[in-house]
Amino acid sequence: MTPVQTTKALAGRIDPIYVRKATFGRWLYRLLIVACTVAALGWWSIGTGVRRAALLSPGHVSSAHAMWETRCVACHDRDSFGGFRKTVSDESCLKCHAAAAHHPDQLLRTGDHRGNELALAVSDEHARLRAANCVACHIEHRGRGLLSRVPDSTCTRCHSNIIAALTPGATATVSGQVTAFNARGGHPWFGRELSDAKMPFPMPPAALDAAALVDRTVLRFNHSKHMTGDADPAHGKGDNCTICHDNANGRYMRPISYARDCQSCHPLTLPGGAVLPHVTMDMVGFQISRIDDYYRYWIYRLPADERAKRLGEKNQEQWAKDSAGQFRGSLTEWAGGLKVGSLPGAAALEQELIKLPDEVKLDPDTAGKNVRLVAAYVAFGMGSSSCLKCHDMKSVSPDATPTSAPSTTAGADDKSLAAGANLPPLLSTVPTGISTEPRRWFRNSRFDHQSHQSMSCVQCHSRARQSSDTRDVLSPNLNWKGPDNATHSCVDCHHPTTLENPGADASCIACHTFHDPSAPTDPGRMRLSRQ
Repeated sequence: MTPVQTTKALAGRIDPIYVRKATFGRWLYRLLIVACTVAALGWWSIGTGVRRAALLSPGHVSSAHAMWETRCVACHDRDSFGGFRKTVSDESCLKCHAAAAHHPDQLLRTGDHRGNELALAVSDEHARLRAANCVACHIEHRGRGLLSRVPDSTCTRCHSNIIAALTPGATATVSGQVTAFNARGGHPWFGRELSDAKMPFPMPPAALDAAALVDRTVLRFNHSKHMTGDADPAHGKGDNCTICHDNANGRYMRPISYARDCQSCHPLTLPGGAVLPHVTMDMVGFQISRIDDYYRYWIYRLPADERAKRLGEKNQEQWAKDSAGQFRGSLTEWAGGLKVGSLPGAAALEQELIKLPDEVKLDPDTAGKNVRLVAAYVAFGMGSSSCLKCHDMKSVSPDATPTSAPSTTAGADDKSLAAGANLPPLLSTVPTGISTEPRRWFRNSRFDHQSHQSMSCVQCHSRARQSSDTRDVLSPNLNWKGPDNATHSCVDCHHPTTLENPGADASCIACHTFHDPSAPTDPGRMRLSRQ
């Protein structure tokens, strides 16, 4: 039979001071309480002090945003996670930046594509496209570097399958599968905007023929002749591109200017030695249709020492008279030989001048007052000083208004007026297409000559030594070395670095921008650029 246990007997088994005994578990429990209390107090004191932002920040922001590093709310303005974690909205970026879209046909972040990672554009309140989901490419808190230094994967996620990133129904105008900066990576050849319409523009790995690219500048120029050793006696060296080409803005070459780059070697010299200004044909015709006055004015304007050298033993009046006589003699000699084909590109003027009676063409005084005859002689008849040496010429409407008042109206006799002394010259040069701003040969990319100053010009532009045609495009291409195999291609230097062959930057953003720099900008907003 089991003995009966009373409550008092059972209580006698328990040590009445067990709660006072120190055990490992009890000490650990107490230590955790103290540690948590200290940590909570420390977190609270730091979080309410000046280091709160540093405590919460995962890293330094880019140098452009450093002024807001301790003001998280300047960018983190959207609470989508319950109050503690605030995301950065596009509106935060748009406070300062004009986030222009990349391409008019890129996929819009609307409707079924609202959550599509390739949809990176929306239509703003002005019905203009702008970039969307800025944080998909621009990730902050990675240090002081440029926020625009994005990895190639942000570009290739669209360009590796460009159709998926376009508005439904749009046609791709660039290579559809680009994964790297080389022919194997699908990167297209440079210069499709310069392609000859008569020739198909190939895509790698198909070869690029040099003739597929055309410089459409309307000007006669022979690089080869200017690069021979004795081509430039004034400067002592022919193979020196910087005599004419100057990258004044650090990136692109300044456009060629006759007055700055050509005139010192190629002055428009008239018979007798006077020099014509490089102006429009109507102004040329009217200036020298009173040739005696032009020579007097020209010699008078020279510096005293140069004027004395040209005059020699003659006075100014005698020099002007003799020089004008030489001009009229050369003019009438040329006019007497006019025939069909003498004025290429100016058939209407050619027919008119051929029909002039001999008493007009062959009389020095009358011929020298005929604006159209004088202009045609300057354009076609002065040999190496004529306009035709460099320019294509064309006829203009007989009703064209001259850009300067005729200088032969006052005092002209009936004979000279009947011979066209005060008429516009019916002649003009064909526009060359040379702008006043630096030319962008490959408009979809960005280039910096200053960064390549350690190389000589002919290392990349070796074709200039053999080029005799302005239509030749002399720039290097992706990995094309040209027929002489002497030109450096871009991938010779710009490729991933290896132990055996270090490479220059070959990332997408080294040459390309995402945001369209030509898009309109709202007042107060900054354009986004690589710099």
